[in-house]
Amino acid sequence: MTQTYHRFTRKGSKSPFPPEKPWGLFADDIRKIEYAYGPVHWTVTDRGAVDVEDLLPAIATALDGRPDILHEYGCTALELAPYAVPEDIVGSGGLWDEPTLVQLIWDEVLESRGITKVRTPDGLVVLDARHVKRAK
Repeated sequence: MTQTYHRFTRKGSKSPFPPEKPWGLFADDIRKIEYAYGPVHWTVTDRGAVDVEDLLPAIATALDGRPDILHEYGCTALELAPYAVPEDIVGSGGLWDEPTLVQLIWDEVLESRGITKVRTPDGLVVLDARHVKRAK
């Protein structure tokens, strides 16, 4: 069954994504975020999304190839990869809040597989604004 996810942005927003990031985090429960980030409501479905849990081995492999990142975070790839599964995407997007990590995951895992939506336990990471619609 297809589910709809929600994001709110500031008044006058022309894009569902923040200006500094070419991706957005969407919540499955509108009540968690309704008007919390502004009055402009955006929606997206999870049609075509891949569960983040299915990507964890590939994410860990990508992280393992970047000792500089692992050194910066002070952990191993197997310790860092689970942060791709935020339990409360509104409270923290986990590694999806970190541009360097998202870029690495895009370059090494998602882009070559044509993945532009990643489903988390209570949200959706969207990497292509064309999937997103402004709600009426």
